[in-house]
Amino acid sequence: MADAEDTSCAPEVKPAETSYVIGIDFGTTYSGVAWCWSGQPDNIHLVTRWKTKLNLTHDNAKVPTEIYYDPSDGNTFWGYDIPPDKEPIRWFKLLLADESDLSPDLRKSAKLWMASEHVKESKKTTGHVIADYLRLLWTHTVADIVKDRGEAAFNLATLKVWITVPAIWKKDACQRMRGAAKAAGILDFRAAGETTLDLVAEPEAAAMAVLDDFQGRPDIQVCPHSTLGFFISTNMS
Repeated sequence: MADAEDTSCAPEVKPAETSYVIGIDFGTTYSGVAWCWSGQPDNIHLVTRWKTKLNLTHDNAKVPTEIYYDPSDGNTFWGYDIPPDKEPIRWFKLLLADESDLSPDLRKSAKLWMASEHVKESKKTTGHVIADYLRLLWTHTVADIVKDRGEAAFNLATLKVWITVPAIWKKDACQRMRGAAKAAGILDFRAAGETTLDLVAEPEAAAMAVLDDFQGRPDIQVCPHSTLGFFISTNMS
């Protein structure tokens, strides 16, 4: 009688890579985050539950791209959590680009000038302000994913991160954006493997901002195999 089948020479079957694709729509006035798990690429989640004052949460798909450094105690507030009587730093994203890359109207913008003045008052560089904001946004994003998927599942997965940038940004501005993302901790070491970061021009990623409106519509298809990891395509037939 033959022995039980020997499978020692059988090819090793490796488990499929488990990863999360995280798209960060880093906007001038509002920012948002969407993510999906490789096991369910057509199930796209929007990050919400933003912290507000009085320990409440805000379920909008977007959070204000605003940050406030309290000079009295050194605390940092962002998004909906900024005290209503405080003047936060706004529009700071545009300061990352070279002035020559901005339109003449934008260069003369009072909002842009105010952003520059507030950054100076904070005694930080533009890169530091953006890194601080991204760190807070990233920390909230990770907490939101962990709440949905569980800490163990999240820690065992690799991360593929995409961040939107203006189409007019040139190489130098994109490099500064990468530096800010790294300083924010987005690329910190993970035992599951290296986190990848790619930048995508805002026109190509515009669909990320309207995912919530189109979920479940028959004329919309979510494709998990695009450059972004996911995108929305319309079916007009």
